[in-house]
Amino acid sequence: MNVVAAGLLSDTGFKVSKDKKAVMGKLAYYLEGAAELPKQFGKSWKMKFITDDKTVEEEILLFMVANSQSVGGFREIAPLASVSDGLFDIIIIKKMDIFQMLPLMLSILQGDHVNHPSVEYIQTKKLHIENLSGEEVKVDYDGEELPEGFPVDISIIPQAINIVVPK
Repeated sequence: MNVVAAGLLSDTGFKVSKDKKAVMGKLAYYLEGAAELPKQFGKSWKMKFITDDKTVEEEILLFMVANSQSVGGFREIAPLASVSDGLFDIIIIKKMDIFQMLPLMLSILQGDHVNHPSVEYIQTKKLHIENLSGEEVKVDYDGEELPEGFPVDISIIPQAINIVVPK
């Protein structure tokens, strides 16, 4: 797994048709996101995130659970992530207005958003997520819709795959 996400624009990956993906590549995602942003901005969802040592209950715009630094064309969305550290990196973007969002977007492009006051950044081996908003929120799992929806339970399985690298 590379990413699990929900909230603002997280459903873009499974809204883009396979034909558009084949012809336009990444541009298809950007165009879909640009078309959806005005429809979705202003929405927020109350979520609860439970790890072994922390609970966060927050009104959010978006969350991502990543296993690598790069997600959806953003090269440093999870700048502390490593596929070999045994941890998931959770990025929670709290509810904010459009004027607060613009500086955050620049910060995300530079990879220094982890210190932004509207961003909660957590590293953990295990995560339980509940949707407390009372409305359906689609969950993206590596570009596909997670059919089960909420609650979501994610955990690292240490050394689940043996990789042999020839000399």
